[in-house]
Amino acid sequence: DTGDMLHKLSLPIEDNDTSETLFNKLMPLGASALKATLIKLRDGKAVRIKQNEEEATYAPMILKADAIIDWSDSADNIINKIRGMNPAPVAATYYNGKKVKIYEAVKGEETDDTDYGKIWGFFEDKGLGIVAGGNIVYINEFHVENSKRMAVSDYMKGNKLEPGEYFTGIEE
Repeated sequence: DTGDMLHKLSLPIEDNDTSETLFNKLMPLGASALKATLIKLRDGKAVRIKQNEEEATYAPMILKADAIIDWSDSADNIINKIRGMNPAPVAATYYNGKKVKIYEAVKGEETDDTDYGKIWGFFEDKGLGIVAGGNIVYINEFHVENSKRMAVSDYMKGNKLEPGEYFTGIEE
């Protein structure tokens, strides 16, 4: 939206926010802003504020293909995709032909390994480590096709995800 502003509020985005938590934070803020704007309009006190057109951005429609993780991307971009796609359409990857939806992950240590998507290992205190562009990304919560959404640590109690195997961006 590039039109004039009548009222402006801001809200910090926390490191653990997802699109769902932001939506829940923005709902009351939006209602408050709407009320304040309507009162200003009613009272003839609304002042139009021009936006800087050079800073304007457009949000395209999100497609399912946009949710697929490219493990060669930076860890920050991957984690932001996971946060931004949660709760829908949910960031995803593939493992042995099964779609894996990822709900929560954190950035880990730096690595020079360029075997992107390779399972680095499972660590009870960190999660399932995957090689990404420049770092390990630790997945903490996911949904493997034909199972239910769960913590990776719970999934690993009855299943094996072996170091050296790969998560990919394509259905095998």
